[in-house]
Amino acid sequence: MSAQPELQVFICRLHRDKIALYEAIHDGMTSPHAANTRRGYDILDIYRLDDLLVMLTRRHAGPPTEPTAESKEQAARWHTALAECFAEPWRPAPRIFSLALAGGTSTPDGAHRS
Repeated sequence: MSAQPELQVFICRLHRDKIALYEAIHDGMTSPHAANTRRGYDILDIYRLDDLLVMLTRRHAGPPTEPTAESKEQAARWHTALAECFAEPWRPAPRIFSLALAGGTSTPDGAHRS
């Protein structure tokens, strides 16, 4: 049994005048595009507070699914449409606290910290 991929957290900032456009593009995601995107992720959620976006992702366990030509085309159009919305690009958000690791408890892999 392979280990479940780690939950990843990313942040970025939108141009304030492009927030509505960013949300409208996501609201308009087609069913085929959503289905193609789901092929690669167990979790892909985006949250917004003002112009700050937080994205949580977890890829499927096991080998990655090879994207189809159609899904590659959809992704390219999607990224092109979204590009003008970003004031700062997506980047990994560093973890500053983990309750699982706090107070000498077990680490996520089950080892005990002293």
